[in-house]
Amino acid sequence: MAHLTFAYFSRTLNMEVRFEAVLPDIYRTEERGKMPLLLLLHGMTDCESSYMRLSALEQYARKHYMAIVTPTTHLGAYTNQYAGLRYFDFVSKELPEVCAAYLPVLTDREHTWAAGLSMGGYGALKLGLACPDRFSRIAVMSSGCDRAALLPPECREIGTIEALYAKKDELSERAFGSMMQFLTTYGPRERFAADEVNNLFLLAEKAAGKENLPAICMWCGVEDMMAIDPNRRFHAHLDKLGIEHTYVEDHGMHEWDYWDSHLPAVLNWVDQK
Repeated sequence: MAHLTFAYFSRTLNMEVRFEAVLPDIYRTEERGKMPLLLLLHGMTDCESSYMRLSALEQYARKHYMAIVTPTTHLGAYTNQYAGLRYFDFVSKELPEVCAAYLPVLTDREHTWAAGLSMGGYGALKLGLACPDRFSRIAVMSSGCDRAALLPPECREIGTIEALYAKKDELSERAFGSMMQFLTTYGPRERFAADEVNNLFLLAEKAAGKENLPAICMWCGVEDMMAIDPNRRFHAHLDKLGIEHTYVEDHGMHEWDYWDSHLPAVLNWVDQK
């Protein structure tokens, strides 16, 4: 396997960005030619190197013929931020184009996939539902389906940045930071509640009935108190809308032990013939 680190200037973000990639050995490339592209998205507290450092991704990838690319949008949630950067445009448009320019990857929808964990699961689902013409398979673990549900309870009635600053002295540093991240990414809470792009429940409603939606598979651990309820609600919502998907509950928590143990299943699922 080859493990590569890329750094280049992103025109979308107007700054240098980094991503990592795992590719098959060169002799396999010579024999088989171009390969599928899997964008593998990290969670909230991680970065582009987390899969390489905290899982056995490179070992699991040996069984597959694909390019696995792990980008980062930092805490930007793979979103065109309300008061920030165009991270969704970066990961959905620019990044696949850059990968095609530098890596021997196929560029058609059938061979372009996305997967992720936690915040990255949210990002992958958004890619699939918003860009079904570009992504054919979406696989997610412990997905952060409902971004508002993750807010600290003491912040849930705060709707704007101005209101947040007014209560700053009453909040813990963690609560203040979490709420500030939400507001800069999605804007006022009333705006997010009606947002058909970034609110996955509304995005799914908008996507329902479209032809050629991507195949979707979701995993979540029943002991995952952060993700299990939002995943169950989103699974039920997709069922109600008639959006085909596979949903799997098993044992596990919101941690790397769970995600590492499920990465082989994720790779097998996206790479099924």
